[in-house]
Formats: sequence, structure tokens, C-alpha cells
Amino acid sequence: DITENSLILIPYNIGNKHWVGFILRKTDSFEVVYIDPENNPIDSALLSDLEQSLGIEKHDFQQKLVVTQKYNNCGSELI
Repeated sequence: DITENSLILIPYNIGNKHWVGFILRKTDSFEVVYIDPENNPIDSALLSDLEQSLGIEKHDFQQKLVVTQKYNNCGSELI
């Protein structure tokens, strides 16, 4: 069960090439934080999928800027 204020951490591989992550926090809806080690904006199709599957709206979504990855190791830097 997902209860109020639960945190869900989701690593996500884009095109079998690049790892990004999501942090979901359950409130009365979902708050979603997107993390990309390259600090690229989220792909519009992926954002649309999130909006539809979780019932989120753009104001429930934010991107967290992080230190840009230094090497070709986005998976480990994401973790």
C-alpha cells in the first residue's frame, strides 16, 4: 500500500542508453521529482505518460538539478 507521505524511488532507463530517476511522494495526489545526471529536461512523451498513468499535472512535477555527471556512468551517479 502507498500511504500518505510515502516515498517511492524509481530508477528508469531511457532507450536502454541512459539512466534517470524519479522520486514520488504521495500526498493527496503525487508529487514527482525528476533527476537526470546530465540535467536534460524530461522528454515530453515520458512526462505525458507520467501525467496519464499517475494522474499528475504539470504543477505536481519538478526537475531537481544535480551535479552533472563527469563520466559515462549515469546509472551509478543516479544512485
